[in-house]
Amino acid sequence: MTIILMKNTVEKYKPSIVDFFKIQKVQSGRLSPDASKIAYLFSYDDLENNIETVKCNVIDTVTTRSFQLTEKGYALGVTWLNNNDLALRRLFPDSKNGFQIFIYRNLIGEGVQITDHPGGVGNFLKFKNGFVFQANDKVKAQQNDELKFGNYTHFEEEKSTSAIYYVHSVKNKEQLKESSSENPTIKNKVSYPVFNLTNLLDETYSIKSFKVSEKTGSIYLNCTSKDDLYYEYDIYCFKIDLDTENMMGEYLTSNNEFDLSKHASVTELHLPKGATIEEVSPDGKKLLISYKKRELKQYVLSDLWLLDLAKLTGKLKQEQLKNHLVCITRDFDRVPINIVWAKPGIYVSYANESIHEIARISETGEVSKLNFGEVFPRFYFSIADNGCIAFNGLSPTALKEIYFGKPQNNVDFELKKMTNQTENTVNWDFGTVESIKWKSKDGLEIQGVIRKPSDFDPKKKYPLLFLIHGGPSAYSSLAMVEDGELFNFPAIQLCNKGIIIAKVNYRGSRGKGQKFHEVNVDNLGIGDQWDVESCIDYLVSLGFIDETKIGSMGWSQGGYISAFLGMHSSRFAAVSVGACASSWYTYFITSDARHTIYITGHPFEPGKMEIYQKTAPISGIANANTPMLLLHGEKDQRTRLPSAMELYRALKEKGVPTELFIFKDKGHSLETPKEYYACMMLNYHWFAHYLLGEDLKLSK
Repeated sequence: MTIILMKNTVEKYKPSIVDFFKIQKVQSGRLSPDASKIAYLFSYDDLENNIETVKCNVIDTVTTRSFQLTEKGYALGVTWLNNNDLALRRLFPDSKNGFQIFIYRNLIGEGVQITDHPGGVGNFLKFKNGFVFQANDKVKAQQNDELKFGNYTHFEEEKSTSAIYYVHSVKNKEQLKESSSENPTIKNKVSYPVFNLTNLLDETYSIKSFKVSEKTGSIYLNCTSKDDLYYEYDIYCFKIDLDTENMMGEYLTSNNEFDLSKHASVTELHLPKGATIEEVSPDGKKLLISYKKRELKQYVLSDLWLLDLAKLTGKLKQEQLKNHLVCITRDFDRVPINIVWAKPGIYVSYANESIHEIARISETGEVSKLNFGEVFPRFYFSIADNGCIAFNGLSPTALKEIYFGKPQNNVDFELKKMTNQTENTVNWDFGTVESIKWKSKDGLEIQGVIRKPSDFDPKKKYPLLFLIHGGPSAYSSLAMVEDGELFNFPAIQLCNKGIIIAKVNYRGSRGKGQKFHEVNVDNLGIGDQWDVESCIDYLVSLGFIDETKIGSMGWSQGGYISAFLGMHSSRFAAVSVGACASSWYTYFITSDARHTIYITGHPFEPGKMEIYQKTAPISGIANANTPMLLLHGEKDQRTRLPSAMELYRALKEKGVPTELFIFKDKGHSLETPKEYYACMMLNYHWFAHYLLGEDLKLSK
C-alpha cells in the first residue's frame, strides 16, 4: 500500500545545489538537568573558503528565547555541568593543538579553556570537579618511534597511543591562587593539572570508549588490544576507582613527586568476549552491557544486558561475569543506535523500517515505544531528570529542527518545536515522499521510500533513479530531506527536473530485526539486485516509469550495490558508484575492516573463493555495458582506491563509458564543502545526461 504524506498546492522555489549549502543544519541538542534549557549545535558551510562551522545556541524551554553561545570555530560535545554552566570541545581556525575543553560559567563570555593537550581532546565526560577525556599520548608515541630502526608502520601490530586523562577544573585553581604565595612549590604547577589514567594499566590498550559514575567515583573503560578495526571484538573492560579529592590535595602540596596509584585502583571486568559497557545507572550500582551471545559477526544484533554490581561486591576481580548478566532486550529485535540511562529509566533509539523511534526498556525487559506524533527523532536524544526529552527531529514534511517534549504519561509527549533554523526553506520544493512495499524475487517483503515531483502526473512516464543507502546495516528514512541528499546526492534537484527517486531498504538494512538483518549473508549483490529489480517491476506496474531511463547511485555499500547493478543487470541506463568495493577479495586483502563482510569464512578457505567471486561487481564484466561514474577518496582506508581503478580499467578496456574522479587527501567520506559540492555536481550532470538527454558536463 502506498501512503501519500505530502501534497503541493502552490508553486514553490526549486532549490539549486548551491542553495543546499546555505541551509543551517541542526545537529544534536542536550537538556540541562532540570530541563529548563537546551544547548544545541548547528552548522553551516562556507563554500568559498571550504570550511564547515559548528556553533552552539542555548534556548529556554519555557519562553523559547534563544541566544548564540559560541561565535568562531567549531563546537562539539555539549555537556551540562549544572543548570547554568556547560562545557564544550572547541576548535579555532588558527589552532595548532586541535579541539580543547572550554567551560562557560552562567552561559556568558567566550569560555575558559581547561585543556591544552597536544594533538587535541577527543570525547569527554564531566567527572568529580573536572573531566575525563580521551586523547593521544604523545609521549608514548615518541617512545614507540624511538624503538624503530626507521620510519615505518608495523602493519596491524602497532601499539596504541590512545589514552584516558583526568583534568581537575575548579577547586585546584582556587587553591593555586590562594596558596601560591605561601607555598613556593606550587608556583610551577600548571593551572589545570592533567593525569594520565591509562598509566595505571599493566599493558598498552587502545581506548575505544568510556563511561563514568560520579556517584561511586568510577571510570569504566572499553579497550581493545590494537587500534585496528579488525580487533573490535577483542575487548577488555576495566573499572578505575579514583579518589580525586585526596589526589588533588596531595598533588598541590607535593614537591614534584606524586604517585597517582595511591589514589586509584584498577579492576578488570571479566565480561564475555566482545561485550562492551554501554551505560552506568544513575546511582552507579548497575551496568548496561552490549553483547552478542550468538556469535561475533557484523550481521548479528547485539542485546542489552544488566549487570548488578551490588551483588558482586568483592568478586569483580576473579568472577567470570557471563552468568550474572540479565538480558533486557529479548523481545526487542532491533539495533540500538543511541542508549541513554537517565533517572527515569533506560531509553534506546532505533530504526523501524524507514522511521526512527525511541523506546523505554524496563530492567525486566518490557518495551514501551514513545509517541511523538508525526515527528520522528534522528539518532541522538537527551533525557532530563524529570523525564522531559529533547532531540533533533524531522518528518516527511519538515527538515530537522530541535524539539522539546514533556511526558503526559508513560509513552505520550506534548511536543514543541523549539528552533526555526531552516525557516528560509519553507517555500522550497522538495517534492513528495511516500513509503512503499513490495515482494522481492524470493518472496521477501521489502520496504522503501520514493520521492515524486510536486506536479506528479500518474499518466506520464518518468525516469527512475535509485539512491541506495550504505551500510548494509543502515536504512533510508521517510524524511523530507536526508543528510545524504544535502551532501553527496542531488536527489531533490533531479526530482525537480522530473525524475522519480527510489530508496530501497534492501535485505540487511537495520529496520526489520535479526532475520532480515542477515538474510543477505553469502548472497551479497545477488539478493540486493533482486530487491532493486523487483522494485522496478513494482513501480512499472503502477504505470508511470520509463523503463529505458533507469539509474542508480550510492556511496560505500550503496556504491557497491550500484556497481553490482551496473555490471550484472541490463536494466540501467547509467550508475554512479561512490567509494565502492569492486570485489570482496580485494576488500578482504586491503580494507581496514575486512572482517565486516557479510560472507562466512575468508577467501583463502577451500571452496570460499567462489562466493567471493560471484558476489563481486567485477565478476559481471563480460556482459557489462552500463555507463559508470566512479567517485573515490584518494586515502580511503575502508574501500581502497584500487577498487575504483579496477572497475575503471575493466570498463575502459571494454569500451563502456566510464569516468573516475579521485578526491585528493580524502578518506571514506569527503568531509569538506567544496568536495561535497563537486560530488553533487558530478552526479547531477551524469544523470541529467543519461536520464534526461542533456549535454554531459563534468567540469565548470
